[in-house]
Amino acid sequence: MCFNDNRVGVLKGDSVIDIALVIRNIPHHGLDDLMNGLIASFPSMRGRIGKAAAGARGLPVAQVKILPLLPKPVNIECMAVNHMENGTRSAPVPVNAGFRPSWTVILSSLNARAWVG
Repeated sequence: MCFNDNRVGVLKGDSVIDIALVIRNIPHHGLDDLMNGLIASFPSMRGRIGKAAAGARGLPVAQVKILPLLPKPVNIECMAVNHMENGTRSAPVPVNAGFRPSWTVILSSLNARAWVG
């Protein structure tokens, strides 16, 4: 997650742990490059991030400003029938998009406004 002044962190319970020291060697020119690099290298970084977060104390999540995950997303994928069409449908249309990477963020049970910068 990104928080405060474009810091990168992980959520641990009710705290946000800053992982800047763990990911500092990912080549980047800005936050967007850093997040894309983190996503690309996550399988190899996951253990180090988890170990750093396990022993760290963070900031209370209520005291941080949560920012968009990707400041400049390359793609934004949407489904054509992802709403109830203003009450014209009695039930959602079943959707099977066929592609969903393991790191996909699914907002169906979350307040999507939390992700708006």
